[in-house]
Amino acid sequence: MSNTARGNSKLLADYGKKVLSNFNAEIDAALTRRQVTSSKIVPLESVYEIYVTGEDEIDLNSIQAILKKQIEAVAKFLRDFHIAINGQRTSIFQLYEVEIQVKQAIKSNLSFSAGKLLVQLPYWQILIFQCYLQNQELKKCWNQGKHLSRKSPIRRIWWWLNPLGEFRYNLRETLFQTGAKQVTNIDKLLSNYKQIDVADEITKKDWQSHAIALLQSTIDEDKLGINVSEICSQQDEETLARLLDLYQQNLTDPSYLETLIDTGINSIKEAISQEKSQINVKMFGFVNVGNYHRIDVELNISPGNLKKYIELVPREVEIRAVFWGFVNIYTVDDVTVNPNIQSSLQIDLETAAFERSLQDLQLI
Repeated sequence: MSNTARGNSKLLADYGKKVLSNFNAEIDAALTRRQVTSSKIVPLESVYEIYVTGEDEIDLNSIQAILKKQIEAVAKFLRDFHIAINGQRTSIFQLYEVEIQVKQAIKSNLSFSAGKLLVQLPYWQILIFQCYLQNQELKKCWNQGKHLSRKSPIRRIWWWLNPLGEFRYNLRETLFQTGAKQVTNIDKLLSNYKQIDVADEITKKDWQSHAIALLQSTIDEDKLGINVSEICSQQDEETLARLLDLYQQNLTDPSYLETLIDTGINSIKEAISQEKSQINVKMFGFVNVGNYHRIDVELNISPGNLKKYIELVPREVEIRAVFWGFVNIYTVDDVTVNPNIQSSLQIDLETAAFERSLQDLQLI
């Protein structure tokens, strides 16, 4: 790349940082409504980078106005991406950088590899028609998996892995609602604790019993492997209040929720490998064509100690077919992922968050 081209690329990269930083206030407001505290939100320009590359013979300065519009569209996409994942990093398909590549002999295309989204644009299209990939079109292409190879098995189950997809969105919302409900109850307890007279032992014991009752009503002791009443009764009121405060934080920690979601998705993957799919096909005739696809995706991203808080319902598949005649054709695509969250995947956030709180205070 020539010095002039490098200079233009540097100016456009700086413009990208500026545009990204302009969205931070909007992101903070959106995530605050989702009960994500500002301290847990990383500034957009610190997470993502947008830059432009082009061939030496291409004068980027001549199309700078359109390239800036393309940068703005990409920045809006990253803004929406960051809001959708609650300002956290994901273990699957996390974006780090977007390269806008301009070439002469190229078709408009998207591709993704190692955290980088490549947006390829033909120079003539920009120069003559002033065309660029707008935010909504970019989001549509991403959600349809067009940045993945057509031969990739992941593309066929992209709805399941997509960080912006409905499946993961519903999981996030379910966990946030669960956490918010429990946080309200804990707020009342902590407020009552602050009003306790230091010398009032009766009120202290009454408060402690209420705190233990709340925890017992939501914690699954079998999964936790600990008697909640016993361990809480051994703590003084100050320690129990600190435990509740930590528990409250963990219930709404967006990075911890993402970890639980990733664990749930990995658990589905493991269930796929354990499923029993039986195929029994009998065909008679001059021409018989069979085509059975079993789609398994290897992912290994989850901390093992969280798996006990994930419940799912594996599926058994049995296919029996009998054909006769001159031409027999059958096709079966066995995609063993169930989008019904309520029936296929349940995450025990309360118990997982409580165990993490006990560990934070070194009580277990």
